[in-house]
Amino acid sequence: MVMNGRITTLVATVIRHPLRSAGMTGSAIWVAAAGMSLLERRLTLDAGAEPPVAVGPLVSIIIPARNEARDIGRAVASHLSQTYRNIEVILVDDQSTDATSEVARQAANGDPRLRIVQGEPLPDGWVGKSWACHQGSRLARGEWLLFSDADVIHAPDTVGRCLAMAIRLGRGGLTIAPRVETGTVAERVVMPAAIQLIQTMVAPGPVARLSWTPITVAVGAFLLVRPDVYDAVDGHAGIGHHMVDDLQ
Repeated sequence: MVMNGRITTLVATVIRHPLRSAGMTGSAIWVAAAGMSLLERRLTLDAGAEPPVAVGPLVSIIIPARNEARDIGRAVASHLSQTYRNIEVILVDDQSTDATSEVARQAANGDPRLRIVQGEPLPDGWVGKSWACHQGSRLARGEWLLFSDADVIHAPDTVGRCLAMAIRLGRGGLTIAPRVETGTVAERVVMPAAIQLIQTMVAPGPVARLSWTPITVAVGAFLLVRPDVYDAVDGHAGIGHHMVDDLQ
């Protein structure tokens, strides 16, 4: 009985100490994440505060879509409702089996700035989204390319503000993070944690902004880039086999 008691106490002590250490480590990580988030808020420029331009170069908006009939209508309508009017919207329908193209066409209501392209079959060495973006980029006529997802809804002044900021800063590209809509309790718990993890551990903003670092991060939901810069890094062809298209 004494031996059993000693063993039980020893096991409980061994288990309790790693759990305590894990809890302290976890707490430290989340404190660091919160601090990094506050720092990012101070360092990150606010495109929403940028005065929008109303006229300027043609912007080609490229939307890869596969079986997005539920969301594509609102996305297309938000693009065509931009206060910055000099745009073309290229929707690359990546072999959808639902009504993606038809819903997008109805949302455009005859607006000639929407062009729907049926994507070609996926070749070896590519993943679907990058392949669709690549096809759209080859058809684009704009002096700027804007890659956006099929479920992203844009405020009417988004393009005007972001284009104005990119031009003012003399940058070859600009990316912004969308507000994530969550519906379920699980989404409300998981999504903020995932975003904090990326910002803190995977690609910290202060590190990614350094000119010499190999870490680069963008947001695939909104990536505004000049064609010469896009081509200089081989565009989506350079990451055609990667599942993640906005982090290197």
